[in-house]
Amino acid sequence: MAIPVPEAAAADIEVTLDPVADITADRAKPEQLVDVAGRVAGLTDTSRYSVSFRSNVETFASGGTPGPDGDFRGTLRLQVGTYWLESVLRNVDTGAETVSNRVAFEVKPDPRTATKTTLIVPSNPVAKVKSAYVVKVDPSSGSTGRVDLYEFDNVGVLYRIGVGYLSNGQTTIYAATMAGQRKVIAEFAGDARFSGSGAGANLFAPVASDATPSPAPAAVPGGGTDATVQASPSAPPAAAAPQGQLAFTGADPWPGAARAAGLLVAGVMLLVATRRRRRGV
Repeated sequence: MAIPVPEAAAADIEVTLDPVADITADRAKPEQLVDVAGRVAGLTDTSRYSVSFRSNVETFASGGTPGPDGDFRGTLRLQVGTYWLESVLRNVDTGAETVSNRVAFEVKPDPRTATKTTLIVPSNPVAKVKSAYVVKVDPSSGSTGRVDLYEFDNVGVLYRIGVGYLSNGQTTIYAATMAGQRKVIAEFAGDARFSGSGAGANLFAPVASDATPSPAPAAVPGGGTDATVQASPSAPPAAAAPQGQLAFTGADPWPGAARAAGLLVAGVMLLVATRRRRRGV
């Protein structure tokens, strides 16, 4: 029978939170992601403990269970401001808590110029056929950088369907969406002088028709259509012959006429010879 190892007393458990560096906010994002990490010493069974984080503004959700080596990590969502932060180790069986050291840091405001992004979608998009999406960023003077074009699918997953780069605050991205009601989003990443921003728009992209329309019949003077040209556009009709003449077909008529004349002469000679025999000539 295994002998259980006694858990360390609360006084023997030490929780250490690593320093958190100051960060600069991105104005395009309503909340900034702050990564924190620390470790627990003096535990033999970390599975019985949970870690949470507490600051001067709120207590955050559980950071999970420390790993076998006592390490723990978390990601906080914060707005611009000055903070202090500490981690709290809690025994899930007894409720006893051990608090870490306290660290201070700042989420600094974005020093760049704010921007506004406008997305102009094609008026008649067709599914799986590339169309022009125009993205404008204001202020346009001097704004550069990358613009990503995304599409939400039917289950809310975001897919990038195109990329463009600003020139004087504008770019045109040729992209195609899937069929149906879609939502397209343009995101300007920002640059050294201008902060990022984004815009979205809804559109409906029907499925392209497989039928190819026939060309319209050619108009002719006096109304109606030229059925001959429409039925055989690659072979013009034969030219009409003037009165009293044969239609021109492209063939030489003289060989046939010579043969016919020869046969006629031979027939006449045969008839004369036959009559002479009857007369005894």
